[in-house]
Amino acid sequence: MNFYRLFAIGIFAAFAIPAAAQNVSQNQSRQDSTLTAIKVEELQRKQASLVERIKIEDAKRDQNTSGVAPETQELLNDRQDSVCLALRSQLVSVELELKELLPDKTSEAIVNQLNELMQSHRKDGQDAGRKTE
Repeated sequence: MNFYRLFAIGIFAAFAIPAAAQNVSQNQSRQDSTLTAIKVEELQRKQASLVERIKIEDAKRDQNTSGVAPETQELLNDRQDSVCLALRSQLVSVELELKELLPDKTSEAIVNQLNELMQSHRKDGQDAGRKTE
């Protein structure tokens, strides 16, 4: 009798453990996708902010201030160029992070265009075959 109880418990455990693991896995993937969506949204906001700041700082480049020595003006312009370059560097970092988080749709787009091209080519071939008959 004890053997049957142990056997029944073993069978139950064999089916219960993978089911529980699957539930944990599904919950984990939901949390991961939610965190990813939040991070993507945050990065997109940061990207928009950086683009606006770059526009503002670019407008300040190569300005001439009256009454300033040419050497000082050159230093000011170099400093402004450095600010713009640092902002662009931050923008590239944000864009790279976004590319890592978002799925790459390039291959899908290429496959879709190829399929459309092949379908239009087939239609053209069929239309040409009908005209010659």
